[in-house]
Amino acid sequence: MRRHNIKGFFSLQKTNIHTFTVLLAAGFILAGCRDTNSALPDRPVSTVVQAEADTAPVSFWVATDTHYLDKDLQDGGAAFQAYVNGGDGKILPYSEELMEALVYDVEQKKPKFLILSGDLTNNGETSSHKKLAEKLKRVEEAGTEVYVIPGNHDLNNPWARSFKADKQIVAEHIAPEDFTEMYADFGYSEALSRDKVSLSYLVNAAPGLYLLMIDSSQYANNESYGFPQTDGR
Repeated sequence: MRRHNIKGFFSLQKTNIHTFTVLLAAGFILAGCRDTNSALPDRPVSTVVQAEADTAPVSFWVATDTHYLDKDLQDGGAAFQAYVNGGDGKILPYSEELMEALVYDVEQKKPKFLILSGDLTNNGETSSHKKLAEKLKRVEEAGTEVYVIPGNHDLNNPWARSFKADKQIVAEHIAPEDFTEMYADFGYSEALSRDKVSLSYLVNAAPGLYLLMIDSSQYANNESYGFPQTDGR
């Protein structure tokens, strides 16, 4: 049995040597026949560069619940202080400074894009949305794309207020159609696809990278309810 195994081993060795010799000879023949003036076609340089770009790391930032309040809507008086003290921890007295700090940081670090994922404003005030859109325009002018989606505070919000002395005054608020107009440059005009019944959209944020921005807020009945509906869908 041991002799049989050894014989089989030598037989296998001879077969492998023979096969290797044939393959080696074929390699020399192919090398000798190769046209030295024309190499085998490689991938075009542009294709290689594009492939590398498609898989390159992408830096992006996400900010949520900015609750920006136009500073012209409050005077720091008794009504505003009472509202802040009875709130849920939002640092509204420094709303302007915080948003300016975010804009400054983005301008310095230059991420590829910035996502603002809901509750952009305190309570959907028209002037807060307008002032915020102006700041986001500065971000894009610095080279960072911006993509926004509304939160439950941002649309049809009957709680929109300004604050003067000891009084809260009902402020103008925006509707969904106003949102897509004000923020057209921050996702909606670049959208590859838009949902027909919400403000959701799809955008190509970078080579090979798509964002599905989902509007899960329920705001259609806010005005009839007299308060912003907080649950999503």
